[in-house]
Parts: sequence; C-alpha cells; structure tokens
Amino acid sequence: MDEINVERAKAIITLVVTTAVTIANMYGFAVDADQWINFCLCILNAICLAYTWWKNQNITEEALAGQHLIDNLKAERKAS
Repeated sequence: MDEINVERAKAIITLVVTTAVTIANMYGFAVDADQWINFCLCILNAICLAYTWWKNQNITEEALAGQHLIDNLKAERKAS
C-alpha cells in the first residue's frame, strides 16, 4: 500500500471539508469552506512538521550509539 504523501493528504482534507461544508450549508448553517480548509491544512502542516522533526532526531540510546558510530566512520574516512 502506498504511503499517504502530503499532496494526497491535502486533497483528502479538501474533499472531506468541502463535503462537510456543503452538507452543513444544505441544513441552513452558514459555513465558509475556505476558512475550514485553511484551518485543517494548518493542522496537517503542524503534524507533518512535528513528525519530520521527530523522525530526524536521535532519541533512543541505540540511535545515539548508531550516530556516534557513523560519525566515527566518517572521521576515519576523512583522516585516510
């Protein structure tokens, strides 16, 4: 199964929000779709930012040890 990329997630959010706003407008609620789409996309961007930051950090002891090993190997290569 394909991973959901950011563009696909934006399209899904836009579709869901537009559909929900259309249904709300049919029942007499005055709702602006653009504001809700922008709100949802801001939330999506914040989630993507947090995930990207978390994914690129060496949080566990094993990750720190692996990064230390990589740094040592790169230092040895430069010394050669």
